[in-house]
This record gives sequence, structure tokens and C-alpha cells, in this order.
Amino acid sequence: MRLVQLAKDASSGEKNCPSVHDDLDGTDFVLVGPTVDSSAVDNVLPHEGVVRIKREVVIEAVQRYLAR
Repeated sequence: MRLVQLAKDASSGEKNCPSVHDDLDGTDFVLVGPTVDSSAVDNVLPHEGVVRIKREVVIEAVQRYLAR
């Protein structure tokens, strides 16, 4: 898996979290962020995680992805 960071939370300083990455070897985005209680979300499978990420970070990532 080769990841390229598209966007990160500006308030994270030098840290890269939360962030959105493009998987260059596939068709997915990879999100990094603090985990939240998965009981608040329906149908989370045992191998899945639920993370919190600001809307602005996701929007910036999509804009950068589409601009390529």
C-alpha cells in the first residue's frame, strides 16, 4: 500500500492526524483519526474501526484529489 497524504487537520501542528490519504495502489482513501465508540454506528464489522475527522479535512482532501 502506497499512501499519499491529501489533507490533514491544520490544528494538529506537526502531527499528521486526523488526515486523509490516497491509496495509490487501490481505489480507496485511508482515514486516520481518533477512534469513537462504534456502538453509535450501525453495521460496523469486527474488522472495521470508526474514526472522527473534521468535515473540512475531508472536503480539502476531495478537492485535492479531484484537482489532480
